[in-house]
This record gives sequence, C-alpha cells and structure tokens, in this order.
Amino acid sequence: LSSSSAASDVYKRQGESQPRGDDGRLPWEAWRQISALPTAAEVTAAPGGGPPLRANRVGRGGGVYASVCEYVGTHFWLLREDCVAPLREGIAAYRAGRLDARDMHVYSDVAVTRVTPSRCGVTYALSFASPPGVQWGMCKRLLYGSLLGLSADGFESSLLWATVAEREPELCCGLRPTITVRVEGGLSGVLSASGALGGRWTMVESPAYFEVHTHTRRTTPCAPARSPRPCSPPARAR
Repeated sequence: LSSSSAASDVYKRQGESQPRGDDGRLPWEAWRQISALPTAAEVTAAPGGGPPLRANRVGRGGGVYASVCEYVGTHFWLLREDCVAPLREGIAAYRAGRLDARDMHVYSDVAVTRVTPSRCGVTYALSFASPPGVQWGMCKRLLYGSLLGLSADGFESSLLWATVAEREPELCCGLRPTITVRVEGGLSGVLSASGALGGRWTMVESPAYFEVHTHTRRTTPCAPARSPRPCSPPARAR
C-alpha cells in the first residue's frame, strides 16, 4: 500500500465515517471522534504514512479559516501528528535495527511486578533493565505523564499504551528500576496488562511529551460549532 492509502485505512478503522474532501484531506469533524492515542497500525505504518494534513494559516498570505471547526480541526490534527510522528519514525527505525538512542528511548526486559487499585484506577508497577550510563537522579526520562508503548513481539502487531503515574527516585536505582504506570485504552487495555503478568515486554518512551497533547485533546471537543471566525482580519476603522 502507498503511504496515503495506508493512512486512509488506519483512520477508517478508527471510526471515521465522513468522506474526505475533494482534496483528500480529513474532514474537520473527524477529530471529535478520533482518539488522541494512535492505533498499532498507525504507528507501525511506513514513515510518512500519517494522515493528510492542512497547513496552518499564518501571516497575511495564509488566508482566513472558514469556521471555528476548521480552525480547531486543523490545529488538533497538527498537534496530534507532532506527538505520533516521532513514535512512528522511532518504531520503524527500531524494527529496522537502525534506531539512534538519542531519538527515542527503548527499555528491554520489562515486567509487571505489582497491580494496585486506587481511586484513580488501576496502576501497574513495571520493572525493567536499566540502560547503561543513565543517571536516574538527574535525567528527564520517564517523567509523569510520559507516553509509553509496550509490545510483546517487537512492535510487529501487539501494542499497549500506558502513561507514567509515578517515578520515585529511590526506586530507579540499581539494575532494575521500577516505575508506576496507568494503562490507557479502557477495560480492554487493563485486561491486556493483567494478562501480561509474568511476561516480558519491550517498552518505548514517546519523544513528544504526551501530557500536553492530552489536555489539548480534552478541551478541543468543547469548541463551539459556530462563532466568529478566528484569525479574521480586523474591521477597518472608518
């Protein structure tokens, strides 16, 4: 499949019901149904296989957005792709055996060691083999809210999303650091994680800070369908 057709298939599987426009771009209402989390097919697509995007309209030559929906939809897709594209490229490089460790962090021999129910949901303690040379007391790895992708088959087909809920410095010392995560994806994700007890995973950390995109995703559906057009040129004074 070409990258454009692969991207089309991915977004159809995510529940896109509206047809694309004449230029092949995604409809503006689609962002209200699309999850902020990418699917396994989306991040394992070939590099460049993301959705067709409209350019942000800036400056005098950028034009005017036709509606608030178009404005918010444009920025939602651009922000989402900012988060997804580095994961897609990093996973592709990892599978090809040419990943630069500076582009995306990978952790091996990941195991679920504890399951803890709480008022905020079920959390999981993950232990993993510490990469050589990492000084956990000084680095910015695995911060609260960081998006993690876990796979049991080297990201060939299985993929489970989690976010860092806690990283205590004293638990990150030694050869097997431990962090606490929340599994994303609702009940199906929790059941998948529960079934992984005793198994071993490979874990990647998103190069983009997912917590920022999470708040954006929660607020954009609240945008009104009708209101004055953003970025419209100001009325001329008489």
